[in-house]
Amino acid sequence: AQPIAIHRKTTGDIFIKDRRFTLNLMMQPLLLEQMLKKGDGINRNSGFLARTLLAYPTSTMGNRYYKEPFKNVTEHLDKFHRRIKTCLSNTQPVDKYGFGYIPTLTFSKIAKEAWVKYFNYIETAIANEYHWQSIHDLASKASENIARLAALFHLFTGKQGTEISTDHIESAYQVIEWHLNEAKRI
Repeated sequence: AQPIAIHRKTTGDIFIKDRRFTLNLMMQPLLLEQMLKKGDGINRNSGFLARTLLAYPTSTMGNRYYKEPFKNVTEHLDKFHRRIKTCLSNTQPVDKYGFGYIPTLTFSKIAKEAWVKYFNYIETAIANEYHWQSIHDLASKASENIARLAALFHLFTGKQGTEISTDHIESAYQVIEWHLNEAKRI
């Protein structure tokens, strides 16, 4: 949790403190395949992959014909970037006890019922050889990932209060389910 100073000639210096860590790792397919084969499954058995959202999009090379860009794309990207910057600038400082001033988010009663429904569904799907048994290690963390993502949706959308809504649980489940299916496909 130490501050990080990044010095760049092209974009100027950046100083980061009191931040959480998120990693977006992109690699070529061959590197991913090699990583998954190495170390007798350590990447899966260590829980590293279970805490990631995997995606392996099909190549579009040979089909990427030119299209005029949408007129309002930059408007929406600018709005997204402003919201990200606002969220980052509202990060609470770290004291000797950690992030002591951050409120604890909880599920609304209905949101918890939805989360429990998905928790139980995922658990059943892990036991099914035609569903997620082959990725049981990744699926076993899916409910935690739903909760984390729903909390991020709650914060990102600027919802007031500390109760996560059912809408955010539903949206998070859809994202996590897509990634589980991608992991199974990979």
